[in-house]
Amino acid sequence: MTISPRSFDVVIGALERFLTVQVPRAQRAAVVAGGVPLRTHIRSNIGIPAIGGSAKSHASALAGADHPYATKHPDIQIEPAGGSPGFRRRKLLVHTVSGRLLSALTAKLDAGSGRAGDAAFVVGLDVAKAPYAKYIVQGTQIMHQRDILWETATDPRVKKDIRAGLVLEFKRVLRF
Repeated sequence: MTISPRSFDVVIGALERFLTVQVPRAQRAAVVAGGVPLRTHIRSNIGIPAIGGSAKSHASALAGADHPYATKHPDIQIEPAGGSPGFRRRKLLVHTVSGRLLSALTAKLDAGSGRAGDAAFVVGLDVAKAPYAKYIVQGTQIMHQRDILWETATDPRVKKDIRAGLVLEFKRVLRF
């Protein structure tokens, strides 16, 4: 078999198209596939039912429990049930009273420049919809912080789900 400069150019051209078209497309799809489990886990962790079932009974229950999120305690004093399966870390879970925090959760693909390596799945909380979100995440002088975004994203179970989504989608799009 003889390889001519022309056949070499064809192979290089095909490889270049693969790297400039297929890989960025696969990367964007994989980033979304990896980001969806993160959004799902965060939604689950900020959707814990209110203690007592309503805003009024929730506030009373927290007062009756000596305000378990207060900084007067060395750590959060309540172990809320629920959240993503296996999650029991207190800093991950937030009770839903009004539902505004759930509706403030945003998730979208930021494609960047469109080149491989530029895409990111951005998850955040819209403070216009839930102004108190920053106080939950950062804490206050009287309330412990619960950085639900970072704590959820760095949990080993969530990382495993993200990795699985990335790999499966890359394989699907690139047909490995």
